[in-house]
Amino acid sequence: MKFGFLSFILPVLMIAAMQHLLYAETVEDFYANLIREEEYKEHAERKLQDGRYLDAHKDYEKAVDLNPFDVTAFVGRGNARYKLKNYRAASRDYEKALILRPDDANALMLRGLARYQLGYYPAAIFDFSRVLALCPEKQDACLMRGHTFFLLKEYNAAVKDYTRVLELQPANAKVLYNRARARWLLGEKAGSIADYRQAALLGLKIAADWLKEQGYDHDQLKGGD
Repeated sequence: MKFGFLSFILPVLMIAAMQHLLYAETVEDFYANLIREEEYKEHAERKLQDGRYLDAHKDYEKAVDLNPFDVTAFVGRGNARYKLKNYRAASRDYEKALILRPDDANALMLRGLARYQLGYYPAAIFDFSRVLALCPEKQDACLMRGHTFFLLKEYNAAVKDYTRVLELQPANAKVLYNRARARWLLGEKAGSIADYRQAALLGLKIAADWLKEQGYDHDQLKGGD
């Protein structure tokens, strides 16, 4: 199925690129269009950083029109659409970028985030896993995969991902809190309470509040059960 889709879409993109080149009356026009495209992308990136998402989207649209083979233009337009909460359109743009560059870890991560927002959790896990296969050090992909496993009630898998993140970020109170929640739901109460305590000692109020609701007073945070 994957190869059938690629065999269909790649010729379409090739034809679009050839038409784009043919529309330029001269080689000079073609290169002038490429320069204009870079300018649109630069303007769009500044607008994106300033929070002017709709204006950024318009500039990325122009960049894509000028060069339908530019991965960064598709990713940029996808980012603008993501900020506008149009996750479905954003996902399509990241997909177009991945057709052009299948192993782009950034586009994979972004598509995974868009799929997560859309509730396409198995598809999001697929993308986060591909990111980790390409870049094992990508902690954000591991963390997001853990969150997605949690939502799917695959708590063992979530604990594994949270633990992997904590190996490099042992003082990350929020990750400790999330692992505590998953452990509690697995019935691993001793480990869960230990994580809640550590998160509370690191200053995470929600963890301290949970411990108090369960009957652990302030002095017990530093001791045993």
